[in-house]
Parts: sequence; structure tokens; C-alpha cells
Amino acid sequence: MPALLILLFTLCLAPARAFADTLPTDTTWVQTFTFDSIATRRAVFPFPPAGQEWRRILMYYKLKCDEATPGDPYPCGEWDVNTYVRVHRHTGLQDSTVHRQARWEVRGEAPDSLALRRQPVYEQRVRWSASRPAAELAKDRYLAFDQGDYLVVPPEALANCGTELTIAFWLRGDSQLQPRNDNLIEACRDTGRALNIHLPWGTGEVYWDAGGYLSGANNRLQKEARPEDWKGRWNHWTFTKNLTTGRMAIWLNGQLWHEAGNMSKPLEPVNQFVIGGNCNGNGGWFAGGIDDFCIYSQELGLTDIQALMAGRMPDRAASTLELYYDFNAPDVQRVIDGGPRGLDARRVGQPRSMAWGSAGAIDLKPAAGARVVRDSLAVDPLAILVYDNPEDPNQPSDTLRLWSAEQRVLDANGNLLETIALPADTLLMQDHRSWTDEYRERVSPLELERFITPYGKGLDLGGDGFTWLRDVSAYAPLLQGEVDLEAHNGYELLDLRFAFLPGPSPRPVLQVEDIWAEGDYGYADLAADRQLPLEVMALRPDTRGAAVRSRISGHGHYGPRNCCEWDAKRHFLAINGIPRFDWTIWTNCGNNPVFPQGGTWQFDRAGWCPGTFVITRDHEITPWVLGDSLCAIDYSIEAPDPSNGEGDGRYVQVHQLLQYGELHARTDLRLEEIIAPSQRDEFRRLNPISVSPRVRVRNLGEAGTQTLRIHYGLQDRLPSQFEWQGWLARNEAVELDLPAPDWSGMQAGSRFEARLETLNGTDGWPADNLLASLCAEPLVLPETVVLQIQCPPFGRAADNRWVLLDEQGTQQAGRALLAEEELARDTLRLAPGAWELHLLDDQEDGMIRHWWLRGSDPEHMGSNGRVLLLSLEGDTLKDLGYDFAEGVSARFFVRD
Repeated sequence: MPALLILLFTLCLAPARAFADTLPTDTTWVQTFTFDSIATRRAVFPFPPAGQEWRRILMYYKLKCDEATPGDPYPCGEWDVNTYVRVHRHTGLQDSTVHRQARWEVRGEAPDSLALRRQPVYEQRVRWSASRPAAELAKDRYLAFDQGDYLVVPPEALANCGTELTIAFWLRGDSQLQPRNDNLIEACRDTGRALNIHLPWGTGEVYWDAGGYLSGANNRLQKEARPEDWKGRWNHWTFTKNLTTGRMAIWLNGQLWHEAGNMSKPLEPVNQFVIGGNCNGNGGWFAGGIDDFCIYSQELGLTDIQALMAGRMPDRAASTLELYYDFNAPDVQRVIDGGPRGLDARRVGQPRSMAWGSAGAIDLKPAAGARVVRDSLAVDPLAILVYDNPEDPNQPSDTLRLWSAEQRVLDANGNLLETIALPADTLLMQDHRSWTDEYRERVSPLELERFITPYGKGLDLGGDGFTWLRDVSAYAPLLQGEVDLEAHNGYELLDLRFAFLPGPSPRPVLQVEDIWAEGDYGYADLAADRQLPLEVMALRPDTRGAAVRSRISGHGHYGPRNCCEWDAKRHFLAINGIPRFDWTIWTNCGNNPVFPQGGTWQFDRAGWCPGTFVITRDHEITPWVLGDSLCAIDYSIEAPDPSNGEGDGRYVQVHQLLQYGELHARTDLRLEEIIAPSQRDEFRRLNPISVSPRVRVRNLGEAGTQTLRIHYGLQDRLPSQFEWQGWLARNEAVELDLPAPDWSGMQAGSRFEARLETLNGTDGWPADNLLASLCAEPLVLPETVVLQIQCPPFGRAADNRWVLLDEQGTQQAGRALLAEEELARDTLRLAPGAWELHLLDDQEDGMIRHWWLRGSDPEHMGSNGRVLLLSLEGDTLKDLGYDFAEGVSARFFVRD
């Protein structure tokens, strides 16, 4: 390990005003890296000694653009780069290369653990009890799809379905290839998706999108189905929508499976309709077979749906039949429409016309009244080889014969459909013999935070730099004594300070450790469980609470949606074998306080934005592990589509186990933040203020909170009061917009004070119920101003609108339809008082020209727009810029 530079510091009892003019005067400050530490990215710093308890530990992370940075020739670097704040823990232990020998193996592998049963286990084979007559099936065929196979359907098939719609078909997903992210059908208009069925998505969920348009903006039903419902056997599915009743429904094998009301978005006209893939023809490939696909322009009910399942077309619905593909005709170029409209489909790729029975026993089309049969078959026990002879460790010394604690569900051909966990009576934990050589100290890094640098060329972080504030209280056990600290890169200058706020910890952290260490993990490897496999963690006897902390960011540009930077995927955690947490990695970047930047900073991404910290999520696991000595934690991820290459994307991840002691108090509220008014860099989008202060309150106590009161206002003014009623559970926070107080005389540096009062008992630590902030320079405008807007071309004016609100929040003016490129001038005559002007952009691209099209579509880059507030004489009172992404606001006063 290279020698570390040891830097001296001072523990300051009076905080520097530039960092925290509102923190307690007895805050202890630790200065680590400074702007002068140009090339130093790792060093040892003295922190407060062990044995002290802190109310909070805050990290002030300040960046500054400067040509002295060694990373590139620019004052701020160009690209988004992962940068880390890490503590390197010195264990004092000597270690070397480790040689390991597993104590037991099964099937040639040495897993970390194995759940077993001493009693025999039976697997299930799922099948239909009876098939349709052979003579009937001899005249019938179905269509089989694989990668690149799809049907292009005339969009006129949906032209009469504006009010009611039914889509029905038989389907059998491929047992080997499903689940994957497929589009069984997709119908689109130029502006995006209008109709869609995922059957299934890669998670095993069924999605029915109908009404509205654009992916993510449709009326949607979704529900997880058992694997046997979408692969391994034929099932009859029906999807309906009724705009008059607002009802959408999904039927499975003639029975209602899922429904919802209030689905009132209209069925939009479409100009593309695809079966077996997406509208773009570049992915979403369905794998499996389909038969008897039909569309009706009415919502069919139970009797008609069961008739379709039995192979009968309902006479009373004949007049609304829009499309019927029985797939029996041998024509390889077209699929013949057996309905009255003659809307034949065009085949793309090689969809295969298949005879029933071609795929074996799974090709059983059930007879009317058939039921699902589950055959039970005995499973052979596992042979577990034990290596427990120190004299000859490479030879097994014993063999255990036990059954795996799981039940396998197979299709009629013997393909695995599903694995169901069974209660285990034996948990076999892995152990290894190990020996070492060439001893040296063991040093292990642990990530405190991960920051992704802004798109820097042309970026202005201000003369004093830009400061982000992060709460790192969870790492208190690591931030004591001599701390080997690493931070940042060479693209901007860094100043890094830590503030230790005195007081009892709301929930003391006993131990923090990696479950899976920080790393760059491949998407396909994660999905296949080749990386981040199940881990069994030891819990301390004095642990009274625990959480899993996850920090994940997606990177790479693979597949049709540029996975994994630009694609939202679902992530899962199971605790002791039971799924407990399910979340999607996606972050809104349109309100990034670091703006404008270079690059495509405006657009949402997977878990991060340029110039922000990666999203950290804490998953509370206390209810399921309290009192245990061990905890099994397993991470998984939504499966990638193997057909489109998205599995080559990656995720930078770390997952940590936090173990806590006793909560400090039953009732314990914290006034955590004054968001507005504030001079904090991170809150610049909401400041300067003109109407409502905004504060954040967090409940740190064991008991939930129902009511609280806040006293607030400018220093030396009569304070206002606000009482909130609701429910705030433990560790939850709420942001509150407070009624306007007396703002008279407010100027830059005016002190705003707030005091929190709980109405549900005595607060366990009232010292953090007081906060103060400094006001930014207010914007004062004359009674008449001119709002001048020039929008970019190529249809982008339709994305923009503006509203003017008075101090009661009532809209007094606005414009929803702006002209392209022409100057729009609106004269605003304003009464004295407080006002807010909000310019909003639905596509979150602001009014910047689309320069990223210069290679692919240079004719449509357009030009930059402009948003100005002018005096009647034409002088610029406020320039709101053009690269503002989701929106930009002006909060101002008229007169004093």
C-alpha cells in the first residue's frame, strides 16, 4: 500500500459561516481535503475519538471549477464520472494469499448455504386433463414465434374500438426462453404507444395497457401470474376495456383474473399494430405459440369469453368482430383474416405454422370442461460430498443424502416452470479450510457516498464552488480516531468537511459492513445470480434493529433502450428466503440544481443524474430478523431480454448491513431542513422565495406522529404558526409548504427562524426542533412587466406552458399554446404583493437546441429559445435562460 499523506486539522468549536451559519455553536468540525489538495485523493485524518455519541454527522461536499485540476484541460471536466467517498478500514490483522478448500460439495459445486429437508420431496407436473378430439385438432394449426418473428397487422383492425375493445387468444410461452421482456402485441401512433400487452414481462408480470398514449402514460393493469399460466401449457387469455364504464379486465381460461375501474383514458387512433414484437420492429420478441387471435369492438362478457375458449365464435357478437386469425392457412407471406373485414397480416421473420402436438405433451389444447391436473413425482435425494479429513482434504470423507428444500413445478414435457421454496429443517452452511502466505495487513474499503460528476465543459459552479450536504450518521463507527479517507477525482477541486452535532444518537449504529462490496456488475451476470449471490450475515446479540442500505446506478448503452443508463429496471431483496422489497431504479433529473450543464444532463436516468449523489435506499428488515443470530439476504433483478443485447449493460452497486441499538426516545421529531428561504446551493431552484416557506420534518421516534405545530418567520417579526395533521411513521419525513409569514423588510442575509413543536407528547431531544436559515436576495419587479418567450422549432412549443400565481396560489394568467420561433410577448399588470411565475416543459428538455442530433439528424437540431422578463422600456429584469430542463420559476415581489 502506498504511503499515506497525513494532514493536520483543527476541531473547531465555532463553525465557519460559509458552511453552516445555523448549526449549534458547539458543533465539532473536521476539515479533510481542501481546494489546495489538488492531487491528494487519499489521506489519513484525525477524527473525534471513539466513545462519543453524536446527534448527526453531516458531510459538506464542495466542488469548484479550476484550471488547476489534473483530470483534463478544462476548469470542470466534460463527462459524468463515478467518484467515491470511502473509508479504508485497517483491521490490524495480517493476511496473505488465501487457499481454500470447501467442506462439502453438491453436484460439483460449493454453494455458501443449502436449505435441506430430511423427508422426501415431490415435484409437480402440470397438464390439462383432456384434449380436444384428434379429428378437430387435425384441421387446426397455430403460429410459433421466436426472435425476430412478428406480424404486421393493419391498424384499421382497431379503428372501431374507440369505446369498447376485446382481444382474445390462446397462448403458450416457450418453457426455455420465458420469461423475458416481450411485447405480445403493441399498437402505436406517431407520438408513442397506445395499446400493449406484455405476457409476460421479464418479472413474470402480465401488463395490459389501453387508453392514452406514450409508454408509461397509459391506463394499465398489471399482475404477477404463475409461470404455468404463461408458459409450458396452452392458456386462453382475454383482455377487455370499456370506456363508458371505465372498466378494464383480464380473463384467464374463461374466468375473471384481474380488473380495475376508473380507466377512463380514451383508446387513441393508431397507425401501427404488431403481434409478437414492438412497433419499431427491433425487439420485444415473443417466444412461444399463439392461436385463435380475435378482436371485437365491444366488451365481451363471461358467456361469450367461455364460448371463445371452447372454440365457438359467439353469434350475438358477430357484428362487432373486427379481426380473426385462426392461423390455419398455409400461406407463408400472409396470415388470413377470417373475419368480415379481410385485414390480413404480413409475416416478418419466420413465424412457423405448427401442427398440434409438434412440441410434445405440452401441445395439448384442452377440451371444453377440462381441468388442470397436477401429478406428483418422487424426487431423488441429493448426494452431498463431505470433505472433512485434514490428512487428505481432496477426498470426500462422507456422503449425506437429503432433499433440497424446494418443490419444482414442471410442464408436461418435463421443463422447469417454477421453483417453490419449502420449509427447511436443515440449513447446511459452507465452511472452508484455508491457509495463508506472505503476510500483510488487511485493509478493506467501505463506501460512504458515491457522487457522479456533472457534465463539466462550460459549467459554472460559482466563484466559491457548489456545496452538497449529505447525512453520513450511519457511518459513525467508522468516523472516529485516525481515519484513512479517500474522496473524489481530478475533474474539479474538492473541499470536504464533516460536522459532528452533539447529542444522543436517535438510533445508534452498532456496526456497518458490506453485504456485497462496491463493484461494477454486469446486468446478465446479476440476473443469472453469477454475481451478488445469497449471503448469510451474522447479527450481534445486542442488535435491536437492522436495515439493508442499497446504492445502485445503471450504466451502459445496450439494447433498444440503451440499458442500463436509460432503462428503468426492477430490483428485489429477499430476507430469509421471502421476497420483501421491490423497487425500480429511476431518477428524475429535470429539477437538478446544478444547471445548466453540458451534455444531456436534462434527462432522467437509472438511479443518478450528472452532478448529484447516487440515490441511497434503506430497507428496514428489523421485523424479520430481530432476535436471530443469522440473516440470509438475497438480491435479484428483473431479467434482461436475451434477444436484444441489453444484458451487456451494467450496474455499479453496493449493499450494506446496518445494525442498530435501542431507539433514543418514543417521541422524537426533528426539524431537519429549511428548504426555502435558504442560500443553500442544493435549494437554488426554490429560492429566492416570495410566498410559502418550505421545511422538512422527520420522525425519529418509535411512535408515529399525528399532529405538530411550527412557529416561523423572519427574526424580530411576529412569528406565524402552522399546525399539521396527518400520520408520520418512524423514520418518515414530510415536506411542508407553510402559509406566507410577514416578509416585510426581507433582504439578502435576513435570518429566517423556525421552531417545531410536537403535540403528541414530550419530544426526546428538543434541541433539534430549532433551525434558522439565511434568505437569498429577493427579486422585486415593477407593477408592469413583459414576459417574452421564444420557443424552439420542430413541434417543441407544444411542450411548454406558463402560469402566473398570486400569493394565494390562484392562477391569474397563463398560456398553454406557444408559437414556435416567434417572439411571444405578454404584458403582465401586477398588483402589489407576492407572485410566482412557472414555465414548465413536459419533455424536460427546456428550450435548448437538440445539439445531440448533429450526427443522426442535423436538420432538426433547431435553435435555443429565450425566456425574459422585461420592463416596458425593454430592459431585461430577469433572464430565465433556456437550458432549464423540466421547468424554471421566478418568485418575486411587486413593490415592497
